[in-house]
Amino acid sequence: MGISNLVSLSVLGIVRVTYHVDSVYELFLQMRLLIGWILGGGLLVGAGVGLWLALSLSRPLQGVTTALYDLASGARSDPLPELGPTELREQARAVNYLVQRLHSLEQARRQLLANLVHELGRPLGALRSAIHALSKGAAQDAQLLHDLTVGMDEETIRLQRVVEDLAHLHDRDLGAFELQRESLPLHDWLLKVLSPWEQAAQEKHLRWEVALPAELPTIQADPLRLAQVIGNLTDNAIKYTPSGGAVAISAGQEGDQVWLRIADGGPGISPEEQGLIFTPFYRGGQGRRIKQGMGLGLSIARDLAEAHGGRIALQSAPGQGSQFILWLPLNLP
Repeated sequence: MGISNLVSLSVLGIVRVTYHVDSVYELFLQMRLLIGWILGGGLLVGAGVGLWLALSLSRPLQGVTTALYDLASGARSDPLPELGPTELREQARAVNYLVQRLHSLEQARRQLLANLVHELGRPLGALRSAIHALSKGAAQDAQLLHDLTVGMDEETIRLQRVVEDLAHLHDRDLGAFELQRESLPLHDWLLKVLSPWEQAAQEKHLRWEVALPAELPTIQADPLRLAQVIGNLTDNAIKYTPSGGAVAISAGQEGDQVWLRIADGGPGISPEEQGLIFTPFYRGGQGRRIKQGMGLGLSIARDLAEAHGGRIALQSAPGQGSQFILWLPLNLP
């Protein structure tokens, strides 16, 4: 077969494709309209999302602002809901903590004022009554004069304790205690410190039980501050032990620490209250304790014990009395 025959067999035909310009222009208009709709829809969706985000962010921020203004004006505000992004939740949590903390401080301030009115008013009233009695001629009776002067002295002692508690509160707010440490042979020193409290226990008709081993070590401590700790704990035990009960004091050494246990025969402390008794201005549950003092004794004792590098532990149960154990290190902290 020749070449001409091969060419004629290979070329079967020609297809001509054409597209009208009007159709291309119409397609372009359709594409432009579609793009416009897409852009318009995107803008609307973006505006909606932006508005939603703005409202979502503005509400928590406005709540924080309102809470801060309420706090500054003294009004109590409800806790802020912790909503929104992580940063806003953390901000709301911080504001809630600040509000709670300031309300606690305000409550403590009011409690302090109430306790001061009570603790200052009682001895001042007694002193004023005694002064009036003396001005009316009570000094002519020797026995009555003696009773009045003794009573006035006791009331001034109560006033002095209030002042000492306030001074301690001021020292704690300053942030540090200055301890004047010296060597204390515990056995002889404790006998001397506890002697006045034995008299107070006997006047209340309490059994006074003291067990102090002669081999107690010598420690480095501030005698005045440590005596205040022991005095507060012992006074607490005597105050809440009913007449006919017992106050038992014992001491010992365990490892590199010494301990002093002061046990009373009082009504005991419930587990719920045990977490509160070292709180400043707390004066015990209704019906269990007589509300005496400013509620600073145990708080002061704990602070001074910690300043010595020690601690105070509590063992108590309702109806079984209480035991306060003071732990102190042998070596300086």
